[in-house]
Amino acid sequence: MTTDEENYLLPLALAAAARAAKAIMEIYTGDADFGIVEKADHTPVTRADMASNAVISEALAPSCLPVLSEETSHEDFDTRSRHRLMWVVDPLDGTKEFIKRNDMFSVCIALVEAHRPVLGVIAVPAVGSVYFTRGGRAWRGSLASDGVVSGEVSLPVSFGPVPHAVLGSVSHPSQATERVMVALRRHEGWADASLVGVGSSIKQCMLAEGAAALYPRSGTTMEWDTAAGQAIMEAAGGGLVKVADGEPLDYNRQDLRNPDFVAFAPGVSPDMVSLAAKAVAGRTNIN
Repeated sequence: MTTDEENYLLPLALAAAARAAKAIMEIYTGDADFGIVEKADHTPVTRADMASNAVISEALAPSCLPVLSEETSHEDFDTRSRHRLMWVVDPLDGTKEFIKRNDMFSVCIALVEAHRPVLGVIAVPAVGSVYFTRGGRAWRGSLASDGVVSGEVSLPVSFGPVPHAVLGSVSHPSQATERVMVALRRHEGWADASLVGVGSSIKQCMLAEGAAALYPRSGTTMEWDTAAGQAIMEAAGGGLVKVADGEPLDYNRQDLRNPDFVAFAPGVSPDMVSLAAKAVAGRTNIN
């Protein structure tokens, strides 16, 4: 992605996220019936998911780039593999949290180039905040309904050492996460490690901020669950790596399901990331 491309595509993504956030909140605050339907994979979808998807598709259309979204049919891999640039979108990440009305849901828009996420935007509609990449750095700000960002702060926001907080899914508790906690608490200086449940890609935003240390994940996630967050975390100085080999997660794969991974904040040592990965994989002795 060139600078000129970023200067054109980032405002489109921010405007798309702002319009999606508005559409989501209109349903969230104004309608008791979310129109919940169970999809073939037994996960829920609501009217807000579909409204957000429609708004984002329209807002990104001027880019003339293909969109891989959770809520639309997907091109076959032979076609997708030819795309130099492609949007990867989760119109409403944390649908279960949306249904629970706990405010922990988000809108995720990423741009992928050559299997790498090179631009990321995550809006958190319930609080009006946005996290995004620009100029190789990560930022947090307030997002207006027209896509204008104010109060920008460069990430990470550091006031000292990264807290020994490990983030876990609210709706998907994991034995792998428990193994990570045991392994970390046995490590020198990490006896105070705490597990914090957070919904959606807000976890990845917290890591980019430096508000937590690690997010280990075992189990099913998809490319659209992590692409925007990975772009933001990497721009902040953290990252997201595969448990199997410690390499950054790549995108626009034939299989859109993610492998097990560990996401980490800026300043977390490679040794701690490796320890967490080994625990996720069950390669540590925790007896």
